[in-house]
Amino acid sequence: GGANCHQLLKSIHQFKQKYCDKNVPCLIRGLEKSHFKDISSQWRKSSIRQIEMYSEPARGVISDACNSNAAPSANSQTIVNTEWFSTFVGDDSAVPVRINNNQPGRGSNLDDDGRAQECETMEMKLSEWIDECRDHEEQFHASGRSGERRPRDNIGYLKDWHLVNFLSQRNESLPSWPLYTTPSFFQRDLLNDFLRRYSDGGDYKFVYWGPSGSATTLHSDVLHSYSWSYNVVGMKKWIFHIPELQRDNDDDDGRGEHYNSKQFEVIQNTGETIFVPATWKHEVFNLLETISINHNWITAANVDLSWQCLLTEISSIETELQSWGHIPDLDFAARENMLRGCIGLDVTSFFFMVLVELIRLLSSLYGVDCDESVGEELDSSEDRLLDLTSAIFRLRNMLCIIMENSMEIIDVGDCDVHLEKRLSSVLESQELANEALSCATNVVKMTDRFEP
Repeated sequence: GGANCHQLLKSIHQFKQKYCDKNVPCLIRGLEKSHFKDISSQWRKSSIRQIEMYSEPARGVISDACNSNAAPSANSQTIVNTEWFSTFVGDDSAVPVRINNNQPGRGSNLDDDGRAQECETMEMKLSEWIDECRDHEEQFHASGRSGERRPRDNIGYLKDWHLVNFLSQRNESLPSWPLYTTPSFFQRDLLNDFLRRYSDGGDYKFVYWGPSGSATTLHSDVLHSYSWSYNVVGMKKWIFHIPELQRDNDDDDGRGEHYNSKQFEVIQNTGETIFVPATWKHEVFNLLETISINHNWITAANVDLSWQCLLTEISSIETELQSWGHIPDLDFAARENMLRGCIGLDVTSFFFMVLVELIRLLSSLYGVDCDESVGEELDSSEDRLLDLTSAIFRLRNMLCIIMENSMEIIDVGDCDVHLEKRLSSVLESQELANEALSCATNVVKMTDRFEP
């Protein structure tokens, strides 16, 4: 009813103000009977195995008011419904399994620059992965280690699986589609919306499937993006390392933050969703066999952090190219290819991502081809206007920074981004590059009156 929806709107506003804008983690309960109802019912099945449950204090937890009567977490009675995957994904489908040979712990899997190193990856058939998980779980529970929190070495972990993208090409054969909808807490996704509309099918929407004892070592998320993770089945322990502001530039991550010994743990049960803030380093352990939905996303609130991530990678690439000495200084097509290979996004795509979103927000503000998703969660015209103008101001400033071509904002020297040259190389047309820059200039002029 109207009262419940009003409470939900307040929850969304609370999330934005207390967690998203302040960039701190949050555990969200009550979404499994709304946004994740279909995927939860299809990917779970009952088990007689009894699992120890972990309770968490209420601080840092938001409940979906429209689903306050949702069933409690089902860790004690649900496991992965492997028959669904065999039927609708296919036993012969190839899946990317990561093998992590490092014991999780602070700094255990980071390179000299503090970035996560790649794990060994192998492809196997889905049927082989299901058999491996079943064998592992039988041995794990037979040994009496159910619910242990100690990570184990050399365990396979099915990570970064673009399953939803794969299934979208055969959704007519599925019992229901879509399998889930993105919660209102996490809408206004510049990254995945742009890739869906304008790329060849890439996205940052993943499925993670790991057996008991598998883990992801210390890292921060790609592109300095936000991320959210919904546990369809299983239980995870998250260890967040708290960033701390400092005055000097030692161990700087690009925003005057470094990571100290302060940390805290969060237990995420079946049916719960966790919000992971941008740039926070964290570790994740699967206490039980766990399968989750994970999205990385960028909004106007963290787009500046993502730009800094690109600049850092550009600087690293330039340093590497200088050591090679055989890539021409004007070969920006190669530079953009390398950037996409490193972090999945290049300067050209980032420029258009910001420009397109800014145009969409302006269109919504002035009632021209209004995007119904913009501000749809706001319960008053005043809130909607504030949300729109704030996002427009942030994106307008971001577009100006991109067009200035300067990398000085993160103190990496006078290394020019060469936006025009990157645009013309990717678009394969100087004329199109000039038109894009002219369009961006006009959009900036339209937004000159916007202030925080």
